[in-house]
Amino acid sequence: MKFSITLPVIAAILNVASADLHYGGICADWPSGAATYNQAATEKACDSYFRRNTGNKQWDKCPDCKMADKGGMSICISYDWHMGGDEWEYYCKMHGAGGAIAS
Repeated sequence: MKFSITLPVIAAILNVASADLHYGGICADWPSGAATYNQAATEKACDSYFRRNTGNKQWDKCPDCKMADKGGMSICISYDWHMGGDEWEYYCKMHGAGGAIAS
């Protein structure tokens, strides 16, 4: 499922904070300058991050990554803050999204 949503709405849903590790994220495209949620890429990226095992840093594994409903939108959640921003964006792009939004 894809739908357009403005950046302020996404920020409100994810409670955007500036940090290297993140609590949640979505994959998005920007076809007309406005962020468009890419649910298929988000679900695949979440599963890929859940299966990730690349080292011993907090962002190298995400044993608690799972999809969850947040404000009516399905997002990938890591309650223990295992999601690295660069890593999350990598998985979103790997699964066909233009980029990522994480908080």
